[in-house]
Amino acid sequence: MDNPTQKPEHTLPGLIRKVLGSPHSEQVIKTQIIQLASQHLHVPEVTTVLLEVLPLTKDKETRSRLIQFLSGLNTSRFADITPLFNALLAVFKQEKDRDVRTALLYRLQESIHQDPRLASFFIDLSAEENLSEPERIAVQDAIASLPSVSEEVALAALLKNVNAPTLMQLQALELAEQCPSWSDKMVAGLQPYLQVKNDRAIRFRILSRLAGAKLLDPGYAA
Repeated sequence: MDNPTQKPEHTLPGLIRKVLGSPHSEQVIKTQIIQLASQHLHVPEVTTVLLEVLPLTKDKETRSRLIQFLSGLNTSRFADITPLFNALLAVFKQEKDRDVRTALLYRLQESIHQDPRLASFFIDLSAEENLSEPERIAVQDAIASLPSVSEEVALAALLKNVNAPTLMQLQALELAEQCPSWSDKMVAGLQPYLQVKNDRAIRFRILSRLAGAKLLDPGYAA
């Protein structure tokens, strides 16, 4: 029987799938396989199979190694980066370890300009109440780093945070303020934020912007 390391270009993808995809493989063998994979990234199938087995990897140590390895890959080597982000997003949704989740958030933040879905992902997370403090900071940093804000993104943030705490409402408002002008849709999306129950500073900022754009009408007098 041939030594599986003699021709890794031909056998490595299958070996990765077999070893990392099995709950019975020894930890030391899994570590060696990940190390071997890192030495053969010129074989396209290697990265593909690593992304395939990541959601199937249950033991924490191997999972963390794989996440760290895949997170550090140079995205310029991918003809299509969608599978990488699909895998990282899927892992985040399953992950329970707060430190791993936070690390994933910062990794995804680095590529927020590469995939339009990531902006929506972070905006959705901004309305989650069960985030840890480091996770929330990572989400806020990601949203603040958006290279540009479309009306669609701003409206999504407003909708998600309409009943959120003041800090998150302010963040949504800051996104809306990055839009050069407010359309009728944007003005309508801001209406719930003018309710008396909301922070006075938020209401004042909205009314000031509307006044500056000459969008105030007698209906706002109350």
